[in-house]
Amino acid sequence: MAEIINTFLKGKMNQDLDSRILPNGEYREAINLAISRSEESSVGEFENVLGNQLIATFGGITSGSVIGNYVDETNNVVYLLVTDCDNSDPNRRCGHDAAGASKKSAIYKVSLEPPFTISVLVFGKFLNFSKHFTVTGINLIDDFLFWTDNYNQPRKINVTSAENSYVSETNQYYTTEEQISVAKYSPYLSPVLMERTTATVKGISNTTQCTLNSVIGNIKVGDIITDHNKASGVTEQITTLVTVKRIDNSTPAFPIIFFNPALTSALSVNTVLDFSRPSMTNKSDVYLSNNSKNNIVSATGTANELIRIESFNFGGLPRYGDKVTVVSGTGAVPVGAIVLSCAIFTANTPVTTRVVLTMSENTTLTGDEVIDIARNPNYDANFSGDPRWLEDKFIRFSYRFQYDDNEYSLMAPFSQIAFVPKQYSEFGAGQLNEKLESGGSIKNNYSQDMVNAYKSTILSWFENNTDNVNVRIPVPYQTPASLIAGLKIKNIDILYKESDGLSVKVLDTISLSSPTPVFTEISYQDDVHGTNKQYFYDYNYTSNKPYKTLPEGQTTRVYDRVPIRALAQELIGNRVVYGNYLEKMTPPSSLPYSVNVNKKSVIYDNITQYPYHTLKQNRTYQVGIVLSDIYGRQSDVILSSNDNSSTATGSTFFFPYFANGTAAGVFDWLGSALNITIEQPIGETVNPLTGEPGLYSVKGQINSITLSAVGDNYDDNLTNVPTLYNGAAGDGTGCTVDITRSNVTNEVTSVILNNPGSGYAAGDVLKIMADSSDEDATFIINTVLASNPLGWYSYKVVVKQQEQEYYNVYMPGFINGLPIINFPSIEDPQQLNQFAFSTLLSDNINKIPRNLTEVGPTDTEFNSDEVLYIRVNNPDIVKSGIVSGFATNAPYYPGNFVQEVLNIATVRDTELVAIPFKPNVAKGDYGGTTQTGFATSTGTTTSNGSIPYGTTGASESFYNTDQNPFIIKFDGSDNILNPIGAKVTDIAVGAAQAGIQCMSPILSIVETKPRYSLLDIYWETSLTGRIQDLNRAVNNTFNGVSGLTVTSFTFPESIGINNTIAFLPDNGFQAIDGSGAPIGSVPAPLITIQSISTQSGVLIDEENWPFQLDISAYPFYKLKTKTIKFVYTANSLNQLADNYIVQLKCSYAQDSTKATETNFFNITADLTNVTPTIDDCTSPIGRTVVTTFIKDFVGFNGSSETAGTPVGNQIGLIWSLGVVKIFNTAILAPNIFAIDSQTGRLTATNQADLTSYTVPVTVTDADGAGLTSAICELTVSIGAQKVPRAICSGRQSSAVSLSCGKNSEWLFAATNSTALTAGGVDFPSGAVYPSNSLYNVRANYASGTCDTGALTQGIMTLKPSLFGGTSLGDALVTFWIQYRSSSSAQWEIANAVAGSGLETVCDGLQLEAAGNATADKQYRFTALGEYRVVTNYITGDNCAGNPYFYVDFSDAAYPGVTCGVLNPCN
Repeated sequence: MAEIINTFLKGKMNQDLDSRILPNGEYREAINLAISRSEESSVGEFENVLGNQLIATFGGITSGSVIGNYVDETNNVVYLLVTDCDNSDPNRRCGHDAAGASKKSAIYKVSLEPPFTISVLVFGKFLNFSKHFTVTGINLIDDFLFWTDNYNQPRKINVTSAENSYVSETNQYYTTEEQISVAKYSPYLSPVLMERTTATVKGISNTTQCTLNSVIGNIKVGDIITDHNKASGVTEQITTLVTVKRIDNSTPAFPIIFFNPALTSALSVNTVLDFSRPSMTNKSDVYLSNNSKNNIVSATGTANELIRIESFNFGGLPRYGDKVTVVSGTGAVPVGAIVLSCAIFTANTPVTTRVVLTMSENTTLTGDEVIDIARNPNYDANFSGDPRWLEDKFIRFSYRFQYDDNEYSLMAPFSQIAFVPKQYSEFGAGQLNEKLESGGSIKNNYSQDMVNAYKSTILSWFENNTDNVNVRIPVPYQTPASLIAGLKIKNIDILYKESDGLSVKVLDTISLSSPTPVFTEISYQDDVHGTNKQYFYDYNYTSNKPYKTLPEGQTTRVYDRVPIRALAQELIGNRVVYGNYLEKMTPPSSLPYSVNVNKKSVIYDNITQYPYHTLKQNRTYQVGIVLSDIYGRQSDVILSSNDNSSTATGSTFFFPYFANGTAAGVFDWLGSALNITIEQPIGETVNPLTGEPGLYSVKGQINSITLSAVGDNYDDNLTNVPTLYNGAAGDGTGCTVDITRSNVTNEVTSVILNNPGSGYAAGDVLKIMADSSDEDATFIINTVLASNPLGWYSYKVVVKQQEQEYYNVYMPGFINGLPIINFPSIEDPQQLNQFAFSTLLSDNINKIPRNLTEVGPTDTEFNSDEVLYIRVNNPDIVKSGIVSGFATNAPYYPGNFVQEVLNIATVRDTELVAIPFKPNVAKGDYGGTTQTGFATSTGTTTSNGSIPYGTTGASESFYNTDQNPFIIKFDGSDNILNPIGAKVTDIAVGAAQAGIQCMSPILSIVETKPRYSLLDIYWETSLTGRIQDLNRAVNNTFNGVSGLTVTSFTFPESIGINNTIAFLPDNGFQAIDGSGAPIGSVPAPLITIQSISTQSGVLIDEENWPFQLDISAYPFYKLKTKTIKFVYTANSLNQLADNYIVQLKCSYAQDSTKATETNFFNITADLTNVTPTIDDCTSPIGRTVVTTFIKDFVGFNGSSETAGTPVGNQIGLIWSLGVVKIFNTAILAPNIFAIDSQTGRLTATNQADLTSYTVPVTVTDADGAGLTSAICELTVSIGAQKVPRAICSGRQSSAVSLSCGKNSEWLFAATNSTALTAGGVDFPSGAVYPSNSLYNVRANYASGTCDTGALTQGIMTLKPSLFGGTSLGDALVTFWIQYRSSSSAQWEIANAVAGSGLETVCDGLQLEAAGNATADKQYRFTALGEYRVVTNYITGDNCAGNPYFYVDFSDAAYPGVTCGVLNPCN
């Protein structure tokens, strides 16, 4: 037969023409076909387009969407990021509300080769994917999959590790945000240089000792004893420096600790104590600097034993804590015995000097022993380090983590300088055997190191005495295994930095797995650490040299430049590059804190870690705070909000020199330190518009609690008490609390949240678990926090101090006034207290430079621009009674006084001292001579020693004048009440004459003015911590309202005016005190609305406020709407104009003795969307091929607002069509329907006659970005369609009602049942249910083989008929025609189509038929659905003739036409 071949070169679809006249090159319709573009003969031919093939299905996420994918063509696999969460709010995590709680996210790897294996890589809510935030950048580098979605921070996973480790959602490689973020967890705590043991007091004998309730740990003699609870607001029992004098371990389970000095009052039983000491030691020296070996003269046997020793071999001055060891002799000293005090008794000659020691324990010494004093208790004969390595170094320690992907964390903050000076940082505390310059015998010269200082201008003992440091590295987990699992850390680098170097070096790299290290712990209870156990890796540094230096890029890496969010990601070379990103969060503009200076206190660890550190005086300090998230993204330096206050100190503090006598008792002075007082919790503000992130939190972290049952049998006030669920268990873990109990009933009186844990839910009830099982106090969780991984996590205190380098100038004493004798007959010849002199030696000449800018070649005297501050003075030498006069020095407290340099010149040029010096020489010309013996050949000319100012003193006061040194003269006129230097007198030093002896050289010290640095740099300190712990400390000591039990709520747009917000707790919200507990009604805080603004920052006038307070349940508060109705719009999606911030003013005083505190807190109010609805979803009728209008839809957006133009509840509606199909088939309809997205008008063109369509319509609010209504599914019939086959085929039997007194039901429905009740109840009034007979149209046609007997398309004719019977007389019957849209709807009276010869009354129409006659009525119906005809009983006077009732039915549009394929059966 003939073959026709068409090619479709035009590539044009043409449905306008009949297919018989379609031009060549065009086609009517094509599905899954493409036209060949080949240059071969196949050009223009149709080719099959490959379709999709279902290769696998995902488990665990049943209705998920793929939001991102990456095809690895090398390995022929695809990585899919899948979620079923549809959160659209960019500032909230998926699952923040109840609707999202069950949502899940996952990452899959799918093989593209048979059998198409699916591997789960990561599964869990923590992935926080959303259908509204698709992945915008994704790359694979080796095994690392990087991606960004502009919703979460950029992330990455190791696909190999994830695939190999995945077992289940609870057993997989990645489980937290910190593990998958590109930015790594950043260590925020500096290393700790302290050993600490915590123990509890069991009993107390007196104020000198206590018994501990546990086996002795690492407690040593000399340890500092403090209260364990050092938190603000706590009254410590030990407030001064107390150390361990002795340990009695005779009962090992209950050791006895002896105090030095004695306490002022006994410690309470169950008091928890800390025993601490520095971890910096010297292990290489056998002896301490003041070691000596001596012969014992005598020893007593008293409790505090006295030992008298010879002083001939005396090497150094014994000190408190020195050990005494017997070298030879019969007696012994207990191993733990130490020197408590030392006294020196001197007779008339140095040879008979005796030293008397008071010991801590009894000895058995007899007097014939030789003893060693001050052996090094830390000496280690096996010490392998370099003992001299650290002598000239000021070093600091830090650390960093190395992760499993070989990336490194940021460096942790460095420790303070690990420096303990030799000789205990004291003159006279070293070896003192020196030959006095004035005599030939060896005697104890206690001041030789002072002489050496002003001779050389160098302090030889100011070197580091430390050669071993236990560097305690803080770690966030208890064990190495949990640290590896929790943060994927594999190594720890121990870092080292010298003060004068820029480089950072690595001392060691510690593996966490091979071998596995052991972690230690310190228990804290203070403001910095909270009430927590901190875990450590203890690194024993033994003065080894670093093995590598970090590159400069790593030493200057302050924070990882990984953005908070990024819209773009791409690979450039070997780098991942982000674009269109948000770099970091917005910090507070200021913080409420003040700075001052206090003495170092035992309640702070700095006295233990850094015993010789103190704050430099005469300096200005500016203290700032830097906030950081858990990944190390830091804020700029934040200063105090008090900086502009005239009444409060802010971030800047000037620390002057002490005034005269302020620091009396210098040996008891522990030093000074900056103190910062935080006035309110910091960093808690959450404002998406400004970028303020609030605080870091995990999902289900407890925010507030209320004690619900007081329990009993609680033995004491307890901290860090664990909790368990009371009753049904939940998902929460980790919550601990602090409790206060009644001393009378042992009931819990208050509970304070300690560790908030995670995974809890509001309403959970927890039981407080101490030691006894019957302790049954409970508390209820009021509120919990949502996950906030990008909130502020830690803080760091930084300090700017621009007064930098200065000099200590070591001088041989000051001469007060002129170096001459003061004669009473002459008025003030010395000019005392007007100026002072001293000698400049060696490098001091450069430390106080002469001004040489305007001098001539003959100038011999110079001034100087230097300013001096006196720090160590040499006062007048006074002899009284039997006390010999000798030169002394003492601290000098200049306050705000400074000394200006008046003159610098040589001895000869100043003419202050003759060369050589001669005592008691009368005033004369400088350089005067005396001639002797000129009458003989041996005559000489010598200096007579006179000076032009007056008679010289009895002793030489200027040091080393024979060398003609420089003499400095400086002003002293402002220091009359605090004189500088000693006077020159006519009484020689050491003379027996009482009075003021002549000034003699001794060490005195001045400081030069510091150089001011122009570098505006804040220096990092070691004061760091978690903001959560800091805020809790602030709240616990705060007398006002610290927060509210509710911080946010939502309200629906459907809420009306003057309605209470239903989404707050049923009883409302309360204020919270500093402990975190709700405040009751006595006294109750006063809460008022201070302001209401939109979250876009627009302040709303009070008369237009949308909310008001409801105080009907006082002290519980609620919020109510006012006169404004709400509409959820597109702006609401972005949390702009339609969402609010309600600022509440809270005024509260705890009692009448406390001042009222006023604070302000914000509650965020978010408008929520209500699903829109479609008003009328009935199908239209009477549509033809020429009809374009189908239906006008009306919808409502969920708002309660019915006013306005446009009407409020119709604002923002967007209409849309679903997939249109041919009715009752899966066949897609041509694109002939359209709906106006704004008006909702449905139209159609090019409809096919005699065809019905299923048209789904939806409406979406918020301008198409909100929620979507349920589908309104219309059946649109065009022209007259053929009715279903069961109706078309008509009545299939002669089934009739049997006789008079009977009734019937004729059912056109989907059911196939023939039971009398098949059509259901709802018979109209007058009809009797159930009928005596039932005709089921479906069941009677072809034994029910069709699916329905209902009218699903077309137009149906019904013809109810009554045959009057075969006898004479009449028959009567009443019938009703009912309709329902579906089998689940209610029956109602049908509506018939009007027309010629048609009946329209369906509600109880009566038929009357005479004998042998038939009466009928004809109806036509178009509404699609189910119908039935029901009757009452047949009556009349012809019952003997057997009248009967029946219903005929047919296709009204096609009467008499044989049923065919166009009459659907299904």
